[in-house]
Amino acid sequence: MLGCLILAGMTPGCAHRVQVRSEPLGATVTYRGRDVGATPVELRARWWPWGSEIAQLEASGYRGMDIDLRQWLGPFRWRRRLLGEPSLTHTAVMVQTHGLSGSWGPADVPE
Repeated sequence: MLGCLILAGMTPGCAHRVQVRSEPLGATVTYRGRDVGATPVELRARWWPWGSEIAQLEASGYRGMDIDLRQWLGPFRWRRRLLGEPSLTHTAVMVQTHGLSGSWGPADVPE
């Protein structure tokens, strides 16, 4: 049993294809310190039982956001991989930048 745990800790993790989308489309995605393009974009992420796989999204007029892809993946997403589909499609709904808290006015509230 202990040998299996040690072996599992030494494995490089399960690789997954992840599609990242955003609302609005065209957000810039940074992954592992490099710009990988604008949404929608497909990434290769690894699932580990520890750590994180952060994708950062930026769009003009919207608050930036970080997505930890690891929390949405797992070692058992093999069915989609066998079908040739991405293991995960994550759609990030971005929030518009309105300034400091309390600076929103009636015109900023959707009806």
